[in-house]
Order: sequence, then structure tokens, then C-alpha cells
Amino acid sequence: MKKGKIYLALICLISLLTSNIAFAAETPQNIKLDFLTSECATATTYTKQHEENLKMLMDMYGYTEDEQNILLKIEQERLNTLNTISPKAFPTNPEVGDVYKQTYTIGINTLIAGGNSAAQIAATIAKQFNLPVAVVLNLASAIAADLANNKNINGVKITVDYTYGPTNDGVLGWTPGYMTYELY
Repeated sequence: MKKGKIYLALICLISLLTSNIAFAAETPQNIKLDFLTSECATATTYTKQHEENLKMLMDMYGYTEDEQNILLKIEQERLNTLNTISPKAFPTNPEVGDVYKQTYTIGINTLIAGGNSAAQIAATIAKQFNLPVAVVLNLASAIAADLANNKNINGVKITVDYTYGPTNDGVLGWTPGYMTYELY
């Protein structure tokens, strides 16, 4: 029962973090505050809040400050390029509430090229598939534990459920949510 509550708490935290991600994705990250407008101040506030939420989550998982800085840099790069990347293979005319499953496959050599710690695996997955760091932290911890206990692994298949609906900035878009993985 306690384990179920922990998973529920993590899902709620990830949902909270991805809502900040959705706002940040639509907001330019390199805002010049020459003309201090409410829009610029709000964008900066959300970006800082997003980073604080990520740091809190990474602290909970026990990541070092160096690991956190690497993951924050990857997340910032993802947010800076998000508006230039179009989602591949998403349905062209979705309706609110539609769920689309995207499966990503990564070979073991690529997955652990940077190392086999949870932080290094999270960095590889986030960078390889342009997924939010907040979403892959829990997944990376589970994969790292499985890798430590099982040496006959060729790779990992990660399935992400994307839900179409309004984001917290009032536009419709795909938001990553529930994730599963399978070792092969």
C-alpha cells in the first residue's frame, strides 16, 4: 500500500512538472529584459520554478549537484529547441483527450555509453528522445536497478503515452505522461 502511495505521489509530481514544461515550451527562453513586461517576467518566473521543481525531484532521487547541473543543461537545451522540432508520427487531427503511444527503442551500448548510473541513463534517454527530464527521472532509476540485477540485456523499449489537450498556457498540444519500459 505504501509503495502505491509513493507511485501516486510521483505521478502527481511528474504531472505538476510537465505542466510547467508545457508552459515553458511555448515561451522563449532567451528573453531580454530590456523592456520589462509582465510577459517577460512571467516567463522568467516559470522557467525558474521549473528548474526548482526539477532540482527538488533530483534531490529526492539522490542525484549529486554535478549530475543535476548536467540534467538541467539537457532540459534547457530541450526547451530551447522545442519549438523547432515537430513531433514525429503524431495523429494529424487529434481531439481533446486522445492518447497516442510512442515507443522508443535504445540499444544497451547507447544507453550506457555515458555510464550506468540513474542520472547518466536519464541524461541519455532525455537527450536521445527529446523527452522532459522530469518524466525520465523515475524511469531511469528503475532501468538502472534492472541493469544492475540483469546482465543479459540488449536494450530497452520505452513507451510514452502522450495526451492531447489544453496546456496551462491555453493552447492545445501533446503532453507526455504515463511511461513504461521493457528490457529486451
